Amino acid sequence: AEPVWYMAIQPRIQFYEATDIGLDSDSDGTIDSLDDDMDNDGFTNDVDAFVFDPNEWSDGDLDGIGDNSDSDWDNDGVDNDNDVFPTDPNEWSDLDGDGTGDNADLDRDGDGVDNDLDIAPDDADISAAMTFTATELKANYINLPNSHGAEPTIRLGVGAGQQYSFDTGAGENITGAGTTTYTFAVANDEL
Repeated sequence: AEPVWYMAIQPRIQFYEATDIGLDSDSDGTIDSLDDDMDNDGFTNDVDAFVFDPNEWSDGDLDGIGDNSDSDWDNDGVDNDNDVFPTDPNEWSDLDGDGTGDNADLDRDGDGVDNDLDIAPDDADISAAMTFTATELKANYINLPNSHGAEPTIRLGVGAGQQYSFDTGAGENITGAGTTTYTFAVANDEL
């Protein structure tokens, strides 16, 4: 019979210290996988919209351009330098400087007359409360081609489909939203 050989071999296990030599984007000595601020801009990765750009961290209008280099932060079509409200996409101007944007301001020219009642809502020098002589109206504001005595029939267009009609003591403000009637009087050549 042939002999049976048995051999006892001890397993050899070696342990090595593993060092992660991963990427360190900001060269701060902490690899990116362990670094909570990978671009070292002072904003943690969880709030940094540009985790690998030390010059950018936010993008308010979500257009992919960081706010520090974006010329229109709110993406409303008006450059930040000309936008009174550069972080509000619904506002960009404040004609009367009252802190309320013109789109939300009920009296954008600040003359004390609401826009929907104001003959010239963008001109504080002209409002529904003003009086004009026929000569002033004709010279500065409207043309009175066929005057009919003391109460002429006139129409004043003030922009964007809005028109005021003055006819024999009763007038109409005609807008895209409808018609509002009002009364007026002419006395001593004043409307």
